[in-house]
Formats: sequence, structure tokens, C-alpha cells
Amino acid sequence: MGGWEQGRGEGVPIAAVELTAPAVAPGLIPRGRCSFYLYDAATDEFRREDYYPHHRVPRNVIDPVGTTHMKTQILGGGGKTFRIDGVVERHSYLIPPGSGYKAVIAVPVIFGTKEVGVLAVDAPEYSDFNNDHVTLMESLAAVLATAYALS
Repeated sequence: MGGWEQGRGEGVPIAAVELTAPAVAPGLIPRGRCSFYLYDAATDEFRREDYYPHHRVPRNVIDPVGTTHMKTQILGGGGKTFRIDGVVERHSYLIPPGSGYKAVIAVPVIFGTKEVGVLAVDAPEYSDFNNDHVTLMESLAAVLATAYALS
């Protein structure tokens, strides 16, 4: 998968899931899922670069409706974190019906003025995320943006 095989940002999806919605007994299967979508300005597409865990596969390419959502509400205008918390936001294109997830934190991955992509973590319940998780995801996005800038 593109940049991940070249060592850019490897481990970020795993860290995001382990630090926000870790596995619980008895099955020890991660409850959360993290996806990174690389933005290609030339084609105006978001393409999945990597995700974790690998048994919960997110979309490979975001369709035009989702692209508009991600560009305008997350990546565009210098970037803005988007969170579905069940109070202010209850639903988003980022979580399709039937996926088993209710909550999401989606953060822009931007280095300087270069829009790199969007990093998102999903969880089964709104209560799985708190404000510290938002800060954590923003920090992971900054690490990911730097990794892409340096490669």
C-alpha cells in the first residue's frame, strides 16, 4: 500500500486504535478501526493508504459525495477536526449504515499548506471517545504529515 510500504506513517493506524478503542476480553479483537486516506489533488480523490485492524476493511476509494464531505468539512480551509459524538454530530458519510460503528474522529493530515489526507478512527459507541482522543488523533495526524513531507 503505497507510502506505508516505504515506511511513511507505518504504525499510526495501530497506535490510533490501541490508544482510543483497544481490544477487550474475551476475544481481544480491536473494537475500533483506523483508516488513512491519501488525497490526490490531481484526480481530486481520496484513496485508502492503510487501515487497522485488517479484518474490518473500510472503503478503498471515497466516492464523490464522500470526497466533498472530506474536502470541505475536514481537509479544506486549513483543516478542521470532525467528530461524531452523538450530541453535536450524530451521523456522517464516514460511517456507513451497518458498519457497526457510531463514533468517529476524523482529522486533517496537512504539512504546511500541503493537504496530505484524512486520518479517521471509528468506534462502536459514542462514549468510546473523549476530548483527549481528539487531541491524540490530531497529534498522530501531525506525525503522519511530517512522515509524508520527509519522504
